[in-house]
Amino acid sequence: MEHVVEISIRNVGGHAVVDLHGNIDFFSINNLKKVISSLISEKKSSIVLDLRDVGYIDSAGLGLILTTYKVTARYKGKIGLLNVRDDIFILLKLAAADSLIKMYKSETDLPQL
Repeated sequence: MEHVVEISIRNVGGHAVVDLHGNIDFFSINNLKKVISSLISEKKSSIVLDLRDVGYIDSAGLGLILTTYKVTARYKGKIGLLNVRDDIFILLKLAAADSLIKMYKSETDLPQL
């Protein structure tokens, strides 16, 4: 199993879109934590994780997403998820994350900032 997640960041209409490639799990999460921490320290108003090329998320990845939600909410920021695969959506729904975090099917669905 591959334990590296490739990360790139781009600006889409004021959203910091974080493109992820690989699995988000206990073994690969440290670099993603650093990237998200950096965006939070800049008080980005919207952080959107693009999960198009993510094959798997484990409990550590889910925990990071929920922690990011909690921390961004403190400064009135938001986290969103883009291109969520059905199997990952089921995990998010089981954790009730779907009621907290906005999910977008495509970049055109992202609201204007």
